[in-house]
Amino acid sequence: MTNPRPFNIRIFVAEGMPDGLRLVEKSNWVGLGIICPRGRYSEVKKRKEFSSSGVYILVGQEGEAERPTLYIGEAETVRNRLDSHYAKKDFWQEAIIFTTKGDPLNKAEVQYLEARLVERAQKLKRCQLDNANNPQRPGLSEADEAEVTGYLDEMLSLLPVLGIDAFELKQSCENNMFI
Repeated sequence: MTNPRPFNIRIFVAEGMPDGLRLVEKSNWVGLGIICPRGRYSEVKKRKEFSSSGVYILVGQEGEAERPTLYIGEAETVRNRLDSHYAKKDFWQEAIIFTTKGDPLNKAEVQYLEARLVERAQKLKRCQLDNANNPQRPGLSEADEAEVTGYLDEMLSLLPVLGIDAFELKQSCENNMFI
């Protein structure tokens, strides 16, 4: 995110457990973040939020590894993809999903978000990326790309608050510069 600005977030602890399912809303944003611990997935996947389109990040920390392992994906129905990952990928302890509170993201929009997140993770090298493929940006009109880039900026501002710094530029404390 290039121009940090103050914002409010609202975290709904849906199950009454701080380490359970959490829904994250940000002021003046149509997006919805969902934080789902792997251990709760079987119980909460029936919720309507999981039937939406979106982009998701599977997060794992193996042993004493310095960097987290991430898998970045997209889906027209998040539940379907997470069901597959739940059965086939063991490394992740948490899924962070981004969808919307209103009109759903279309296929090209979620593909664009996935591609941009993978590009950023590869460039910054602050995580072990578990993705086997290298998703390509779909063709979007200039207006659509600007809109989805705005959505991405909002996501990127939330991720560090949610404990994911793999997409952040490192800031030097000595001279307050980004490196």
